[in-house]
Amino acid sequence: MFLLHGIYGLLGFVLCWACLLPTAAYPSQSLKVVVPPDVLRDYQAFLDGRDPLAVTDYSGPHSRRDVIECVLFQQALALGGLTARVGMEPVSSYGRITLELQSGEALAGATSIWRRDLAPLGDDVLISPPMIREGEFEAGLYASPGNERAMGARDLADISRLTAVCNPQWGADWDLLTRLGPGGLMSASGWRVMVCMTSQERADFLLAPFQPTPGLRLAAFGATLAPIPGLKVRMPDSRHFGVSRRHPQGERVFRALVAGLKRMRAAGTIVRAYTESGFFNPAVRDWKVLHGRRDTAGFIR
Repeated sequence: MFLLHGIYGLLGFVLCWACLLPTAAYPSQSLKVVVPPDVLRDYQAFLDGRDPLAVTDYSGPHSRRDVIECVLFQQALALGGLTARVGMEPVSSYGRITLELQSGEALAGATSIWRRDLAPLGDDVLISPPMIREGEFEAGLYASPGNERAMGARDLADISRLTAVCNPQWGADWDLLTRLGPGGLMSASGWRVMVCMTSQERADFLLAPFQPTPGLRLAAFGATLAPIPGLKVRMPDSRHFGVSRRHPQGERVFRALVAGLKRMRAAGTIVRAYTESGFFNPAVRDWKVLHGRRDTAGFIR
């Protein structure tokens, strides 16, 4: 009986002491963050069993902007002093991610979000320093390689005779396409549908970041698309990580994230990661930037 009391007393002491330790000290605790399902699949394929904190080369199969951001998010938290593991959960859409951040259902998004979509969420969401600064986000007009009319486009007049496809929830993309003035702008429910429609030439092109592949080609869902040669667009907004202030761990995670990102920016890691993933792509440095119609404030959207 004395031995049992001694054991229970020791267990009680250990449990009491454990409760006093900071949460971040527990590697077994998982911080749940949300990502689109296709990004999660490619992120897991990109890591292929590797520890995201050990990644120093951001190129390779399955590397792309969204995937690399999932890695950078975790590396920033670690550099900011937060050692808890990060668990990725798929959320069906871009719009749903912002709603879950606002409500506190999600702690954070591990891929960046346009500032224009985070700002209306007000005090419910904390906005990180920019991952992609305004004017840095360039995209290609991706079409089926066999679509001769699309691949032969060379200016806005040619674009006006083509049909684009986009998810209307992606407000920045939709607005820019509207101002480019294609002959048609078709609505699609998600990325897979957009790729399939373009591959089947039901739509002529979609907007996508440049790829770190031969010919800058984009391969997804069994389809292959290529950028219209010589043309690109530049998005007039910045992209940031969003962290829910309403989540119990939101402010602690945000402080670590900001501290880590500051160190990564100073070290050149963020620019290097985007470059190695092909997102910042020197191959398109001299391509023509298509400018859309100006809005009433004089800004090109």
